[in-house]
Amino acid sequence: MAAEHGKLETLQKVCEWANEQLTAEEKTSILLLATDFGGRTVLHMAAEHGNLETLQKEWEWANEQLTAEEKKSNLLLATDFGGRTVLHMAAEHGKLETLQKVWEWANEQLTAEEIKTNLLLATDCEGRTVLHMAAEHGKLEILKEIWKWANVKLTSEEINLFYY
Repeated sequence: MAAEHGKLETLQKVCEWANEQLTAEEKTSILLLATDFGGRTVLHMAAEHGNLETLQKEWEWANEQLTAEEKKSNLLLATDFGGRTVLHMAAEHGKLETLQKVWEWANEQLTAEEIKTNLLLATDCEGRTVLHMAAEHGKLEILKEIWKWANVKLTSEEINLFYY
């Protein structure tokens, strides 16, 4: 809930409590990798609500607790029950700064192929890419940013798939 509503102070207190009371395994499974009723991770929730400080704190904590593979598969590439990644959430609901931070982390943690296939060209259960999400929700700044990234990461043929 703290992640979902951007309550950084509450999140920090939960982290402190967890460090005192829980094992590393419990912290990982209960706080970092747990999902809500919709399959959303803590990063999904923070990206959805556009809270950059909370998103950064969660990533900082993930860096302390998780392996690179866990961060990749369980946070950056994880999909909720609607098939949406963290990047989908940031494109649909977030703010430009949130989207850019997720993109920065993706570029640090993922291969070019993973970014292309699992983020830019990935579709949710309704067939929408991150570009579709931004356009559908009138996020012009986000749309421009995603388009810029697509032109760097995708071929002309892939851009056609991305667009339609």
